[in-house]
Amino acid sequence: MDGDLGRHLTVGNYILESGIIPVRDVFSHTLAGKPFTPHEWLSEVMFSLAYQLLSLSGVVLLSAAILAFTWYIIAKRVAERSGSFSISFTLIIIGIAASSMHWLTRPHLFTYLFLAIWIGITQGSLRWKTKFVLLAGIMILWVNSHGAFIAGVIYLGLKFIAGLLGAAIQKRVTDNKADLKHQAIILAGVLGMTLLNPVGKGIYGTVTGFLSSRYLVMSTLEYQPPNLFTIPFIPFLLYLIIAFIAFIFIWKKVIVEDIIQVMMWIVFGLVSARNIPLAVIVGLPIISKWAWLVIEKIRGMRVDNLIISGDSPSKNRQIQALVLPIMSILIAGGFLLLSPVERTRNTFQQTVFPVNAVDYLSENPIRGNVFNEFAWGGYLLFRLWPEQKVFIDGQTDFYGENLTREYSQVINGMDGYQGILNKYLVNWVIINKRSPLTQKLAENSENWQLSYEDELSIVFTRKAGDQ
Repeated sequence: MDGDLGRHLTVGNYILESGIIPVRDVFSHTLAGKPFTPHEWLSEVMFSLAYQLLSLSGVVLLSAAILAFTWYIIAKRVAERSGSFSISFTLIIIGIAASSMHWLTRPHLFTYLFLAIWIGITQGSLRWKTKFVLLAGIMILWVNSHGAFIAGVIYLGLKFIAGLLGAAIQKRVTDNKADLKHQAIILAGVLGMTLLNPVGKGIYGTVTGFLSSRYLVMSTLEYQPPNLFTIPFIPFLLYLIIAFIAFIFIWKKVIVEDIIQVMMWIVFGLVSARNIPLAVIVGLPIISKWAWLVIEKIRGMRVDNLIISGDSPSKNRQIQALVLPIMSILIAGGFLLLSPVERTRNTFQQTVFPVNAVDYLSENPIRGNVFNEFAWGGYLLFRLWPEQKVFIDGQTDFYGENLTREYSQVINGMDGYQGILNKYLVNWVIINKRSPLTQKLAENSENWQLSYEDELSIVFTRKAGDQ
């Protein structure tokens, strides 16, 4: 049901077939040839490989595997920190429910996995040089997989600030000087690794350019602040309540880094709903420890230790613990390979995308530039590119505010819409038949004629001679 997947598959296929990572736009006619930042190219290749192997079921399996390993890591850390099965289980369910509002087949899933691994390495007992090497390697993968690689940098930055504040409060800056120096080196090294992408430092221009446009941010639903009293965000509200109550009870025992990380990522989640899963990934293990301390304080004794924290599991136990998730994924993948029915069961929803209309267009192609529904751009690329380039698709950070405003003006049938269509030499239109533009084009029969219509979509073509 997500409109961006089609674009990601198209970009991934292009890279695999051509051996080229595009740094100029080859997918739209509106910004053709303009500088393009492929900040998700590696994850798009992964999605494309999964699709080539198992069709859309392969994409589903890959996405499920990423989420499974992410939550395996988080659940393990929650259990180790809380020491209680009941607390661990409850918080993990709440965390999964809170973050699942953004579980889509998109590159941001890789950010979830990288962030979970990132925290584990950072908080581990490895030597700082080993951490440096591991984090640098992950960042090279991360910066080429998704634009939210900046989350890793922010996490390290907050950790460094917390260490500095903690040392200052305890008046132990001199004692912690070596550790702070190592943290600074790691942070600087990771920042350097972010430049190892197809456009170098230009990737920061893409990230900041989108976020600096209030119009684009407010036009994108997932970037808007969450309404905590609606059903999708109730689990996050519950997460916030537990964090607040736990902190009030045991605030004297809370270390500076934990409170800074939890509170700052909660702020990020409250500013933008898209950040809620990141807030949960960072904060859930910390809050599980807080919750355990609260229960101990209330009862005056230890809670049920069905899962025991403190002792690091042996290497043999760690290996055994990985067997179940790995075997589950391999069995699921093997089942998909052996079952043609399962390989074809996942499809783009006909009630969401113009599937029937594109079937018609594949047999009766219309030449020239198109104006298309925003949410359908990725699907049109998936089905019709390279013969047909789109007007716009879901990559708003590339298309920018000006084109997005022009799109909005046209799709809503506002004054001047015909001039914009003329500007981009649009020869045909495919939109939702309930769009305000539908009525405008139907009324403008001198210039436009109906070429196709079904329950969801409608296609108009420009009459010969019209300018």
